[in-house]
Amino acid sequence: MHKLLSNQELAERIKRGPCYLLLGQAWLKSGTGHDAFLEQALRKFGNGNFEDASYTGLFQTTANVNQEEAVAWLHDRCNSIPIPEAFETISEFAWNGVLTSAIDDVLIRGLRKSWRDVQRVTETIYQPTNPRSRTKLHVWCFFGNVASPESAGWPPLTQLQFVQRKGTATVLASAVPELLTSLGILCIEGYGPSEDWLGSESLYQFIANLGEDQTHLFSATEYQRNDPLLRALADEGKVTFHNETLAQFLLKASDAGWITLGQTPAETEFGKTIRVAGRGIQVPEQYLRLIQTTGRIITEMAFAPLKPQNRDARYTDFRHFLYQSSYHPEWEGYARGFAFKRPFQAQLWQKVRNQVDTPSLRREPVIVHGPTGSGKTVALGQLAFDLQKEGVCPVVFIDRNVRQMRRESVDQFCNWAEDHGAPAVVVIWDGMQEAREYRSFNQFLRSRGRRSVLVGSCYQTDVAGKELPNSVRVSPAMDNEEGRQFQIFLGSIDSDLPARFVRLKGDELDTFLGCLYRFLPETRSAIQAGLGLEVAHAEDFLLQLQIQLVPGGHFGGTNLGELLANAGLQGSQEKFGEGSMQLAGENATEIRRLIGFVMLPGQFDLAIPFELLIRALGRTPGIRLLPTLEQVDIFRISEDLEGNPGIGPRSALEAKLIDRRLMGGAKSEVDYAVELLSHVRGSHLTGQREIEFAVDLVRFLGPNGQNVVHPRSLYLEWWSDSSLRMKKFSS
Repeated sequence: MHKLLSNQELAERIKRGPCYLLLGQAWLKSGTGHDAFLEQALRKFGNGNFEDASYTGLFQTTANVNQEEAVAWLHDRCNSIPIPEAFETISEFAWNGVLTSAIDDVLIRGLRKSWRDVQRVTETIYQPTNPRSRTKLHVWCFFGNVASPESAGWPPLTQLQFVQRKGTATVLASAVPELLTSLGILCIEGYGPSEDWLGSESLYQFIANLGEDQTHLFSATEYQRNDPLLRALADEGKVTFHNETLAQFLLKASDAGWITLGQTPAETEFGKTIRVAGRGIQVPEQYLRLIQTTGRIITEMAFAPLKPQNRDARYTDFRHFLYQSSYHPEWEGYARGFAFKRPFQAQLWQKVRNQVDTPSLRREPVIVHGPTGSGKTVALGQLAFDLQKEGVCPVVFIDRNVRQMRRESVDQFCNWAEDHGAPAVVVIWDGMQEAREYRSFNQFLRSRGRRSVLVGSCYQTDVAGKELPNSVRVSPAMDNEEGRQFQIFLGSIDSDLPARFVRLKGDELDTFLGCLYRFLPETRSAIQAGLGLEVAHAEDFLLQLQIQLVPGGHFGGTNLGELLANAGLQGSQEKFGEGSMQLAGENATEIRRLIGFVMLPGQFDLAIPFELLIRALGRTPGIRLLPTLEQVDIFRISEDLEGNPGIGPRSALEAKLIDRRLMGGAKSEVDYAVELLSHVRGSHLTGQREIEFAVDLVRFLGPNGQNVVHPRSLYLEWWSDSSLRMKKFSS
């Protein structure tokens, strides 16, 4: 009879590696028994029908009506779903790779660490050069991922797409034996053979090619033990069932000292030497691990000689840089010149150099501010790379994915660097925090006696629109000269890329975000994710405010200037954003409805009349919301020729992308439009402007309008409902 490995023997083999983690689609149920991602998807697209509460149930929903919008909505929801507590433990181990049948992006978020980058593999054409790297972790998504930048990597949303995707899943899974070798270990968690898209037959096909004691299935149930194919593998000694969870096993092994959690493995690719005051200094292990709990340092490996690339490999790496750099710096990409330098970066460099050279200027942090897609994160990565390459001041880079910023860790590392001759340590925190957070951190470092220069990022430097002394504004606009430079840059990457670039007619300014989105599709997923974070930031900002109410309950006029001038009047206050209602298959908060009502017409360059917006939100005219909205950067306030205020987005493209993430498809847009139109009124103050707005919205949303993705049947359903309301206010 086959003798099973002891826990210590298994732990030692896991530590030695290669060790891979296989997560099934039930991984989000850990601890609660509920898959919040799946439940929200079925509620949204299946009208709350939970008859088939598995991922196959998605095939019976309306998610396939417009897959691009549905995938964008699903990706957006991943940002708000908490990571299971058990997975927090699992993610602390330095795996050689992860395999999964899950399609959510919560998993990727949970795997990212300050010491570990994460790269999805959703297509067979991508061949990783270092597939066993513990610090550049590859995640093989057998059935795609909702955050994939290209449609070929999206998950299937119909039965036919699923059948087609199974072929790709089979090819990706076939690489497992080669990745593991005869020495490796495969740990399985969150797997249910009857409901998982990776059925036991598919699992059997690649596990059968592994040796004894190589596969270990945790959280094993009687159903799994009795599955014929899994049972057959167990009888051959190729699968070992464990009653305990993988998190429990790892904790026990860590407590016993058999493995280490929460530390970076000592890989040569990571390196331990940094440049300080013109010389290379090896960072002691204790400080290396300390700073990796919060930030990244740039070691000498980032400046090592680069391997030659052919044209295809260069373009592949460029695409990878475009996607990854929106989450964290890809130092090799900067070394290869993959980052386009925008004009504001010269000002940023000079401000930081001035603070390095003049300690008296360090009282205020340098803050880079601007909208999503304007190049802030890439610019901060370039700043860090150039400063460290200069070799005078060491750099600590803290990206926005760090869930807990440990001030003490940064303080101790800065102290060590100063003791070794650093004139200053430049701390770059791309946290997209409020300006006060950076001020507080800067004051902390100064109170500890640190010779540090702090650089931060945010959407805007002050809620009142006032810039800080050391701020650097990033313009979303791209003039003709920058457009010409961008074409030259694209040509340096691949000679075919400039052909995609077509400027707008005349002298009209385009936006940097628009150029990226239109001509570099690889950036689209990251841009959409960035806009989602900016919307979340706006929601948090609005929730924290007390909105003034005008005494008397009505405006003295409609002129925008008058409304803003009266903003200082004292009246009662009320919370804004707490109320919610069922809309478009979701429990939509007041703030979520506000954003939806603005972005829906905004994608057609339509500004919603302010009075209509207030009425649709169920608020009285006395609420002083207009001055508040002026402080939220995703909105723009304008006046018509008669001085009536309207609320719109920064650009039609941004509104379209935000609308896509919020709505998730045509059906939700229909619901929002019907709700909005039901509040349209004529008025002796505003005339027929609301009716004219409604007619324009109907025209744009219709089958002959700009939004051609709407099925005609949904449009007709919407028209029959909204036309009744239009008759009411037109009469």
